[in-house]
Amino acid sequence: MMEAVDRAFGVMVENLNTPSYRDVAKEKARQIEDEINQLRNQFRNDNLTRLGSKDYNVKSAMIYNNIFSSLERVGDHIINVTEAIVGEI
Repeated sequence: MMEAVDRAFGVMVENLNTPSYRDVAKEKARQIEDEINQLRNQFRNDNLTRLGSKDYNVKSAMIYNNIFSSLERVGDHIINVTEAIVGEI
């Protein structure tokens, strides 16, 4: 997930540096955001499944959930920058 967020940052920076905002890579940014959302869903489902195991630490599960939820929020903010550049926000 960190790799996807890193790629999203890269696209955001490219979009911010684009001489003409008509040439912004909006679709590329949207695809990475969708990937981040899918990863969040996968991690959430895996985490919930493991919560049923006796040896799975609930406190660790909560921290893990907070991490991937926060990363997904970062992805939301990144796509918001691209949407603002093209005037969608």
